[in-house]
Amino acid sequence: GISTMLSAKKINLIAWGEDKAQVVKSIAEDASSPACPASLLQRHDNISFYVEDNSANYLTRNVAPWLVGPCEWTPKFIRKAVVW
Repeated sequence: GISTMLSAKKINLIAWGEDKAQVVKSIAEDASSPACPASLLQRHDNISFYVEDNSANYLTRNVAPWLVGPCEWTPKFIRKAVVW
């Protein structure tokens, strides 16, 4: 189970496809919860998460990147921020 995975020295998670986007967000950004057991992997000290663009659609860095760091404010980006 999860405790066995947490005992690993290194964890690599790979997600592919837009049908994984909500789960990727739950695992990477939401609070750890038994409702999404994989979110408990956030507690691991050596974990890498590999996702492609479609499976990363709901991550904050794609939805509202200005919340996670500096960004280049192009006209398209400004419209996206205003609509958000």
